[in-house]
Formats: sequence, C-alpha cells, structure tokens
Amino acid sequence: MAEQRGAVRVAILDHTAQLGGVELATIRLMDTLAARDDVDARVILFADGPLVARLRERGHEVEVLPLDERIGTTTREQAAGVLTAVRSAVGGRPLRPPAGRAAA
Repeated sequence: MAEQRGAVRVAILDHTAQLGGVELATIRLMDTLAARDDVDARVILFADGPLVARLRERGHEVEVLPLDERIGTTTREQAAGVLTAVRSAVGGRPLRPPAGRAAA
C-alpha cells in the first residue's frame, strides 16, 4: 500500500514466519487494513517463511529482518539473568510475615 498523506502508519511485528494462529490472523488483519484509505500498514518479520509469501501474494508490504540465531534460542531465564530473577522473587514476597512468625 502506498503511503498516504495523513494516514496512520502501522507496523506489525512477528518473530516467526511460520503459519500459525497469530500469523493467519495477521493476514486477515492486513487484508482489512489494506481496504482502508487512512492506514498505511506493513509487516516486519524476524524470520523468513511461508507467511512472507502469503502476505506478498495479497499485495501487502513485508520486510524480513533476520535476528541473530542465538536470540531465537535464548530462554526467558537467560534473557532475564539471575539478578532479575532474584529481584522478582524478593519483590513478590509478602509485606508482613505470617502470624506467629518473626520478620526476617
């Protein structure tokens, strides 16, 4: 879709280009947005795959920005790090000790 003067610019990001529920919904959403004159929408994917072809076949603007392979295999725990995990655990403890126990 050509950029329209005054149009709302929308970027939809997805980490995968495999076809799943969210990705199929993205195709339907892009079809709906393409029918509007007041929206300039594009999809940015962090991997290549079947979704790219599906979107392009329908005339949608798609950009593929491959991520470093290590990012895709990083777990939440690795991304957060030990310090963040400890802060989260400490931050989640009760403000007052349970009845009958002294504060630590």
